[in-house]
Amino acid sequence: MLARKPNCPNWPAKREVAKARHFGKVSPVSIQEIKSELQALPADERRELAAFLVSLRHKDLAGYRARMSDKIDDQNPERWVTLEELDQRLES
Repeated sequence: MLARKPNCPNWPAKREVAKARHFGKVSPVSIQEIKSELQALPADERRELAAFLVSLRHKDLAGYRARMSDKIDDQNPERWVTLEELDQRLES
C-alpha cells in the first residue's frame, strides 16, 4: 500500500512502526514529536501534507457550510435577522 519514497530511505521501517502503533504495540506519539518530524520533511512533502489537512478541514466543515448556505439563501423575511438583532445576539 505505501510505496518506497525515494527521498526517505527508511520509509518501510516507518511503515512498520505505524502498523505497530495501530495495533497498540508502540506508545502513542506526542504532538510535539509529530511537529519535529514534520519540520524535517522536504518542502514538497510538507505542502502535500498541508493540502491533505486542508481537505480534512473542508470535510469537517461541509455540514456547517450547507447550513449557512441554506440560511443565506432563505427567501422568507420572517426568518431574517436585522443588524440590531445580530448585534444583540453577539453581545450575549
